[in-house]
Amino acid sequence: MKAPSDPFQRGSSEKGSLSDFDGIVFDLDGVLVDTWQLYLGLYRAVFADLLGREFSDAELIENARTTESGTLSSILPPSRLDEGFDRIEYWYPRLFDDLTDPFHEAVAALRAAHDRGKKVGIFTGKTRFTADFTLERIDVADAVDCVSSENDYDEPKPHPGGLLRILEKLDLSPDRTLFIGDQKIDLLAGHGARTGTAAALWAEYTTIEPDHDHADLFFPTARSCLEFFNSVEAD
Repeated sequence: MKAPSDPFQRGSSEKGSLSDFDGIVFDLDGVLVDTWQLYLGLYRAVFADLLGREFSDAELIENARTTESGTLSSILPPSRLDEGFDRIEYWYPRLFDDLTDPFHEAVAALRAAHDRGKKVGIFTGKTRFTADFTLERIDVADAVDCVSSENDYDEPKPHPGGLLRILEKLDLSPDRTLFIGDQKIDLLAGHGARTGTAAALWAEYTTIEPDHDHADLFFPTARSCLEFFNSVEAD
């Protein structure tokens, strides 16, 4: 088989083949979908509805947190959080198609993992509503065996609780599971759960620094991730 034009890069671990893993867990935002503009538009609409003014991009970025509840809580008082979630559920489906770009080759990588018999999980800071909507919209919901959203664990990343939940639900051994994420906190969560880790570097807003952050695999592009799942080593 011809070598990939943009091959994945191994870290210091000996794990480097799909055959090393029984389970593959994907982060969602920044790995499967580019939701940067979506969340700016979403929170701008939510806070305009509830507070009657438009927030600037700089204000929204300053108050952004790793979960939707965290971002809402950074601006809204506790008494209005339920209203905030209601507005998220109103606006998210209405803005999604115009403001979101799937990373199509990463989506194909998830499908390839499923087709090769791997158990597939999603570990995300999104709510269950927005996570499920996204997976349905990018047409991979049927290929995902377990979703850990912020509704399913007590502490956000880098705490590994949501990842540990997936391991338990899918009866996976940590050392036979690979977690693919685009942020430093994803790698830290993987290290905390003792899973293999892969750095997804294709989103412009990744915080991972390959020269400084440890991962078992580094995927420079979504294509290189897909090549990993379609490589001869996967047979």
